[in-house]
Amino acid sequence: MNLLNYVSSHRAAYSSMLLVMAGLLLRLGFPQQAWLSDSPLYLLLLCLSLSLLYHWRRFISQPLMLVFHLGLLFTLGAMLIAPNFRATGYFELAEGQTLHDHLIFFEGGHFADSPPTDWSLTQETIHVEYQYGNIGKAIHTQLFDQQQGQTVAIGFMQAATIHGYRIEPTGNMGYAAVFTFTDLQGKQTRGVVNFPGYPTQKLQTNPFKTPNGKWTNATLEMEQWPYQDHTAWTLAIPASARIKLKAEQNRFVLKPGEIHKLPSGQLKLDKISRWLGYKLSRDPLAPMIFFSSLLSCLSLALYYLRTQKIEIVKWYRVFSTAA
Repeated sequence: MNLLNYVSSHRAAYSSMLLVMAGLLLRLGFPQQAWLSDSPLYLLLLCLSLSLLYHWRRFISQPLMLVFHLGLLFTLGAMLIAPNFRATGYFELAEGQTLHDHLIFFEGGHFADSPPTDWSLTQETIHVEYQYGNIGKAIHTQLFDQQQGQTVAIGFMQAATIHGYRIEPTGNMGYAAVFTFTDLQGKQTRGVVNFPGYPTQKLQTNPFKTPNGKWTNATLEMEQWPYQDHTAWTLAIPASARIKLKAEQNRFVLKPGEIHKLPSGQLKLDKISRWLGYKLSRDPLAPMIFFSSLLSCLSLALYYLRTQKIEIVKWYRVFSTAA
């Protein structure tokens, strides 16, 4: 009984909170070790549960404290099981490119939904503004959802919800080249090559494999790059942009619309465009965590306001009687 009294006491709750804070600090140095913060959270959850069960008569007489503890209990429980339902991912799209199921990265909990396989999102024009240098100002872009037949606007600090996933742009962006390869039998294959992120990567070179299995090295060249150190600039595509390639022992340069013949076929540069990286996420328990924590804060605030009001009235009566 003494052990039960201690575990359900304020002292045990305070000790658990200190352990939670220590675990969260340790997670900063070891982010992959979830048990460092989860273990003290489970301990705090146990203390709260036992306190509600063991002192239920006291809580019934104080409804605001009951609501506070129940809200805190639901918040902690939801926080602990939320990773099992959470899903995150990442993909990149160039202007005119359509995403179906080729996510670059996707990770989900044990009970999270499977990666999307039936999407049909087409990237429309990308407009990116910088204040100066690498300091971003605004991102304006749109994704056309072919399934829903509607265009969804997305921007910096302006996420969109598509098929239950929150989608927002990241700081990853740059230039892309759209090629069409025609083999000796006349079969055409179209592909997109994303160059390294700009302006973080100054060397805009990327290898890619043509449909016949031959590796090609492509380099983006411009007479004047849009980057400006001290003035505002946009991620524009100058008319001087061209692609320098090395393929099948051939070195050549292509401008948009130009074609070069290779021993295995011909390669055409359709256009030079921009690409943008997107983060997708889904957290079904986030609303529950928000509302239960909000309920806890409100009930605790009302409890102390009521307590202070009673104390003020009490002291007012004392002074009034003395006067």
